Amino acid sequence: MLPEDLPVAEFAFPGPLRDQLVAAILAGTKSTTTGLVADYEHEGEPLPWPGLRQAVTDSSGNRVAVIETTAVRVIRLADVDLAHAVGEGEGYTSVAEWRAGHEQFWHSQEMREALRDLEFTAGDDTVVVAQTFRLVREVPRGITAKTPAHGSAWGPSDEGNVKMFASGHYGVAVRPASPALACHSRAAAVVS
Repeated sequence: MLPEDLPVAEFAFPGPLRDQLVAAILAGTKSTTTGLVADYEHEGEPLPWPGLRQAVTDSSGNRVAVIETTAVRVIRLADVDLAHAVGEGEGYTSVAEWRAGHEQFWHSQEMREALRDLEFTAGDDTVVVAQTFRLVREVPRGITAKTPAHGSAWGPSDEGNVKMFASGHYGVAVRPASPALACHSRAAAVVS
């Protein structure tokens, strides 16, 4: 399947952080991400599954890589292990450091607004999706397939086709490439 035919995975909000995470994916140092089950439940969306392929986009909306989910664990936040934390590719050397970074993001005003829960607080018993993926391939730089423009927030024309999950402390948005692939409902939250 071509990258333009795959659902899109957007790590973090567009900007320097997304660029850092995409670079880590391309370098092979980011192979895990973490999402909040509460976000999936809030939106009535299925969890990711092994074999799911997605096109990773950069801050400009260019599809730069294809990833494939290899494992999904639904666990308590307190049960995230060091291997998963290190796999996030952000230089974490302990679970405590990883958790502090994720909680900072999940407790941010921007993320709480995306979750539509201004008092959201993650704790030991918060249930998360610990997702592992592999880089299938990079998309050659000459390819210009972009995701639809969506302005400062997801535009009304995208609402029926977009779901942004709170997967990781930065966020991953999944946007189906066509109405036939539109298994995700609407913009809700950002993930990593």
